[in-house]
Amino acid sequence: MVGQLRDEGGDITLHVIGDGEYGERLKRKYSDRCYVVWYDAVFGDDAIATISLRCRVGCYPGSAGLSVVRMFALSLPSIVHNRLPLHRGPEPTYIEDGRTGFFFGRDGGPGALAATLRRIWAMPPEDMRAAAAAEHAVYCQLNSPTLGHQLAEIVEAALRG
Repeated sequence: MVGQLRDEGGDITLHVIGDGEYGERLKRKYSDRCYVVWYDAVFGDDAIATISLRCRVGCYPGSAGLSVVRMFALSLPSIVHNRLPLHRGPEPTYIEDGRTGFFFGRDGGPGALAATLRRIWAMPPEDMRAAAAAEHAVYCQLNSPTLGHQLAEIVEAALRG
C-alpha cells in the first residue's frame, strides 16, 4: 500500500516500531523496500520522540489503546480504525476525525487505510500543524491536574482524615 502511494507521487516513508505477532514474517516479506524502516520494540521516551520527529502521523492499524495517548503526547496525529468498540480502551474515542486525528474504515482493509493516507498527504501543512496542536491540547486536558498533583491531594486527604 505504501509502495502504491509512493508510485502515485507520495513521499512516504513507513517507520515500523515493534513487531507484534507478524513482525518477523513482515520483515522478511518487505525487507527489500527502502521506504520501510524497521525498529524492534522501543520503550524509551527519548527514542520514540526521536523517531516521531520523522513522521507526519502515527498509525495503529489494529485495536489501539494507550498508544493513542502516547501519540497525542508527541503531537503526532493518530490514525486508527473507525470501529471504536473493538479497540482496547477508550483512548481512540478522544480522536475527532480530521481535527485531532484520523479514522479509516476497518472493514475496508488496506484500501481504506490508503484512502485516509491520501487524504492526509493532500492536506495543507497548516492543517496538519493544527491537527497536531489540537491533539496535544487534548493530551494536556487529559493530564490536568497532573498525576503528581492528584497524588498530593490524595496524601493530604489521607493525613487529614
